[in-house]
Amino acid sequence: MKLPLGVSTSLLVLVLAASIQAQPAPYKGYALPQENGGELFRRYSGLIEDRPVKIAGWSRKGYLAYFLPVPTGESGAGYFENFYIQNLVTDELVFKTGYTVNDWFDEKPTSILGPGQGYQAVLDKYGIVVPRDNQWLPAKATIDGRAYQVEIRVNARGEGYYQDDTVTDYSVFVLSGGKEKRVGRFAISPCMGIEFLGMLKNPYESRVAIVVGEIRHGWEGPPHSIDYKVIGCDLTKGL
Repeated sequence: MKLPLGVSTSLLVLVLAASIQAQPAPYKGYALPQENGGELFRRYSGLIEDRPVKIAGWSRKGYLAYFLPVPTGESGAGYFENFYIQNLVTDELVFKTGYTVNDWFDEKPTSILGPGQGYQAVLDKYGIVVPRDNQWLPAKATIDGRAYQVEIRVNARGEGYYQDDTVTDYSVFVLSGGKEKRVGRFAISPCMGIEFLGMLKNPYESRVAIVVGEIRHGWEGPPHSIDYKVIGCDLTKGL
């Protein structure tokens, strides 16, 4: 390769390296922490195998893009993914694909917006940037030098279709420095239990996404499944 006059080989290497580093990485699937998965299997004796929550990217204005698995029926024999963009300030879903179990059985596309189907345009609309890395945090975590803790509190119990389905209302709290704030309260159809699954920090602002799971009883018994819920929390307000 013939270099332009005055351009050294070492300079060219540096330019190429910078160019490679500047390329956005594809979205990653961040599986739940292994210790969480093992504990849930022990607690519920027959949870469906781990379905990864995939983080597509974050914005500087509180938006999170992600994929969640949707089980294909009561047996949990398979699953597909829906794509969401959530405003973590209000927890409103501003964009989502709407594939259902019937779509899966009808053999319609089971993957979300792929190349050429507007995926990047949707990310651009909400200012979503693909992260280079994101690490799951436990319920007790130190973020930017400050300690935080997530707590789930069951508010009400009732009777469901299965004897084990008892939880009908719960709240999620974040505690820090002797203060606490409730970041969500949810009235739901009866389920077996509510579990903290992980927490992710927005790399561009002081905000986290808390992922909890509603454990759903399997068809006539195990394996059971998880309905995921993503909740935003501003670490600078109310704590």
